[in-house]
Amino acid sequence: MYSSDSDFLDSDIDIVAPRNSKTTPAPPLVYSFDDLQSFKESLKQAIFCATDFETVDNHIGTELEKMSEIGLAIYDPRGHPSPSGTTTNTSTSNTILEELAKSTTAIHLLVEEWKHETETTCKAFWHRNRKTKAGTPHTARPYHCQFTRSTILGREQSLKKLKAVLQSLTSQNLTAQERANGDQRQVRILFWDSGLEDRIFRQAGIHLHGLGSDIQAWDLQAWSPFRIRLNNGKNNGKAKGEDAFASLGVLGATDYEGKPTTILHNATNDTVAQLLAFLRFKVLTSGEWVAWFDDRINLALISFDWVDQGIYDYNFSLSPNAGRQKIWQWGKGRHAKHEKRCQQGNFHNANHSNTRGPRGGGNCAVTTTSTSTCNHQNAPETANEVASLSQTVNKMNFQPSTVQKSSGPTGIQTSAEKEDQKVTKHGGLSRKQRQRMNKAAKREEGLRKIPGLA
Repeated sequence: MYSSDSDFLDSDIDIVAPRNSKTTPAPPLVYSFDDLQSFKESLKQAIFCATDFETVDNHIGTELEKMSEIGLAIYDPRGHPSPSGTTTNTSTSNTILEELAKSTTAIHLLVEEWKHETETTCKAFWHRNRKTKAGTPHTARPYHCQFTRSTILGREQSLKKLKAVLQSLTSQNLTAQERANGDQRQVRILFWDSGLEDRIFRQAGIHLHGLGSDIQAWDLQAWSPFRIRLNNGKNNGKAKGEDAFASLGVLGATDYEGKPTTILHNATNDTVAQLLAFLRFKVLTSGEWVAWFDDRINLALISFDWVDQGIYDYNFSLSPNAGRQKIWQWGKGRHAKHEKRCQQGNFHNANHSNTRGPRGGGNCAVTTTSTSTCNHQNAPETANEVASLSQTVNKMNFQPSTVQKSSGPTGIQTSAEKEDQKVTKHGGLSRKQRQRMNKAAKREEGLRKIPGLA
């Protein structure tokens, strides 16, 4: 997170240490529960807006040009009545945090220029299965937003919407006295690992000082509680969001595969997790602080039973892959690639037909049919279908060929024959030599089956 020659934790609170391409500072330092209480008091009336961007992989350009999603999650303590009840040393903060979660506002914008790029359509080369590596999967999940219906806008319209929302927060729910005085609301924008957000804000020309008098951005990844709790001080504060959010229980319950309720790497889902992680500190009890910060115990998981499943279903229906079976599964190698081609329609029922003569030449009028099948839904399922394929092969009619057998070596070696006599440095045949020998063997086997050449 930080450059190797600076450390925010060792610097004065008013000094922002230089970081690699990151300009957003961390929130004020918090080392104890008393520090946390003072920190909360100073932000009692503040609006918090978590912001996140996602970008496409298969494009060379600036981060702004590659921006594919904008996610926002907003909490305004004045917009909704405060949850009833107060935290005590013995009570849990889960119930209160779930009430705060229900009062948040989420926004998800899909950039129209990249709406076709998904986790299954991205063609970046590093997603492909390599000889020795399985490849790096595409992480962004643009059509998996769970908390609000997605809106598709062009890049310029999306940026205008983002700027308008941020600016409107500074004048939202003002009191009569604040209006009379010309005051503005206190707004804090929350990032996680702010490098991408810093660059997009800069490239888009969005300057926070021009949006309001008391609007600031904070990088939660660099905040002292996370750096200390997750033992990432030695790694320049590069705590993983998944680990931080899970430790605070804000990703929800896990399924039988160990996956949390919240689907991360969707811009808005990420911002909801960021915001709830920050709001958890707003409702923490002293006992929960000691358990989480000192004893390294993860907090209880909150419930997302209140989230409408129809929102996710609607957003997923917008995907270009909606209604289609997934055609790529990681770790299945060649069979998965073959299955993908079959389902895309390049092959019909996995029966690969072609009309070509034997490689040995001649005037053999034959339609060869190879019945290579995958073990998936397009393969023949009944004995009748298999029998039908066998009859097709048996009915092939061969005509006499004018191909003549070779009378023997001529004494003159071709370059290919000379190549065949070479061996690799390990003493074996090369791959090309083996392929050439296999082709020759298959050709000879085919010629023996033709009447008149046996």
